[in-house]
Amino acid sequence: MAYKFTEKYIDQMFYVWYQNDRPGLSKLHNIMPEEEGKKPSLPTLQAWYKDFGWEQRADALDGEASRSLDQQVIQKRVEMWEKLEVVGGTLVDKGKAYLETHELSTDMSAIRAITDGAELLRASVGQAEAWFKISQMTPAQLDGAFRALLNKGQNEVDVVDAESSDTESIPEQENDEPI
Repeated sequence: MAYKFTEKYIDQMFYVWYQNDRPGLSKLHNIMPEEEGKKPSLPTLQAWYKDFGWEQRADALDGEASRSLDQQVIQKRVEMWEKLEVVGGTLVDKGKAYLETHELSTDMSAIRAITDGAELLRASVGQAEAWFKISQMTPAQLDGAFRALLNKGQNEVDVVDAESSDTESIPEQENDEPI
């Protein structure tokens, strides 16, 4: 009587295969643990690979991992913009406070603080919110946004149709010399 492997074991073998960078089934067979002292044959592994959609399942996991990493990168960017917004506001406030108690001609660092702070604020205000909104978009929404950006201004360009250009109305010269 043939040994029947448990669903839990079959599922574990998928993860062994996936976590070892999707090796060939012979290599998988060499590294996989046994269940009750038994290992499946290569044809059995091939059947599991096909019947349980290991390739598609692994692709889905890769997609999830990629989306998770994208979210982490976006979150870090949002945090950076939020910090820059705070720093910019602080610089503007400190520069303004200095100017309120000192003469303009005595120290350029206050003016520099205000201009640098204003530049940081200009660059960072709204960026954190924009990155957050992007992180919440579905792939279809992102695709639509990119297409809209790529198509922006295309209707403003004059397109010349080579088949109906003005050159058709010019009579050909009756001369055999190349032009």
